[in-house]
Amino acid sequence: MFTIDGAAAMEMLKNADKGSAMHTVYYDTIVGNPNGLVRSDVEGFARLLKEEKTLYYTSVLSPIGRGDLVALDMTDMIPSQICWNFQKDSEFTEIFNYYLYQNFETGIWARTLHVRT
Repeated sequence: MFTIDGAAAMEMLKNADKGSAMHTVYYDTIVGNPNGLVRSDVEGFARLLKEEKTLYYTSVLSPIGRGDLVALDMTDMIPSQICWNFQKDSEFTEIFNYYLYQNFETGIWARTLHVRT
């Protein structure tokens, strides 16, 4: 098993509750393993297709549209806060709110977080 070095997926494994499946996977198979981390999704998918019996822990959106891969749902309880910070009168607020609204309307947000709206 491997994941992207420094990516959100790695941090989720690393910071999962002690004793949980995700915590165990990270500390038993990735930490100290020279092959436990990759630099990018491109490297990860190339390695995944080359190596048999290999798991790649990455964003739920990464494998979408790839018929040569099967996404498995590895769900664990991860308390997390998701937020974006802008200065009070930022010029980016309007465009950010537009895309955020689009994500809610199309259901992307719910599918990404595995929640029902």
